[in-house]
Amino acid sequence: MIRPKEQKSVLGKLGWRLCKSALPKHLIQSVKRELSELMADLGAPKKGLCCHRIDQQAKVFSNDISSFQILLQKNLHKLSSVYELALSQEIKDALSTNTGWEEIELSPIHNIRVKYPSKYGITPFTTVPWHQDYGATDPRQSDLEIVTAWIPLTCSKPYNGGLEILPRSTKLGWIEHRRGDRGPAAKEELMEKALKEHGDLQPVKVVASPGDIILFDQYTLHRSLINSSNQIRWSIDMRYISKGSESGRPGLWSKNPTVGNFVDDEVMRLIKQRQDSMDNPNVTIKKRVDFN
Repeated sequence: MIRPKEQKSVLGKLGWRLCKSALPKHLIQSVKRELSELMADLGAPKKGLCCHRIDQQAKVFSNDISSFQILLQKNLHKLSSVYELALSQEIKDALSTNTGWEEIELSPIHNIRVKYPSKYGITPFTTVPWHQDYGATDPRQSDLEIVTAWIPLTCSKPYNGGLEILPRSTKLGWIEHRRGDRGPAAKEELMEKALKEHGDLQPVKVVASPGDIILFDQYTLHRSLINSSNQIRWSIDMRYISKGSESGRPGLWSKNPTVGNFVDDEVMRLIKQRQDSMDNPNVTIKKRVDFN
């Protein structure tokens, strides 16, 4: 059920912000360079310095998109550039300006995404239905205030699988979800009821470029659209919290890295610890979406 008490957003009434040109190009290029090197190690041919080389390399893995996406996730601990970006002063500035948080930490809930054109088939990794990121958090934690930073590594537009956001949907609180073929989705009947009762809930298709940051809170409804282009859409999405607050997924690492203070060796040990925990068959990762 939709919570009767309206929720307030740390990002204001809209529950989201688009921070244009907030990240320097060199941080984005470093991630692309490491991605290219990783894919070469995984068997893709090495490409030149053209801007679409990671697209061409990724197409080598298009016969099994799901396995490739999972493989990228499992190799995040090899991509220090992702965390140099995620913990950068620029990220801290964007979050502090828009949330008022003075000290910020990275939550262990974060991902790298490779979204293939629909001609390669529709999978849970190529389109994502309406959902709230609160569903990915551990149900044992309830005092949460998490902000997602969605960061495009390539241009993100409606026709190539960009984001669609429902501003002001924070006030609905947590909407029950179901596990669908393409991942967790807000229950359609509850979505219809909410849209009928709240005339100010109108979706926005977001256009973003490398260097932009899309911020939204844990209750903001959003989805990714079908990629009808010929290019792969790349992005990373990171969750952030105010220092000392609940992370959304306890126990995966010994501490949350501090934003604005990237210490290579220390941080990457934590990232490896996170991945080892996720790979450990004795560790159960609980998600709220599975405990409606």
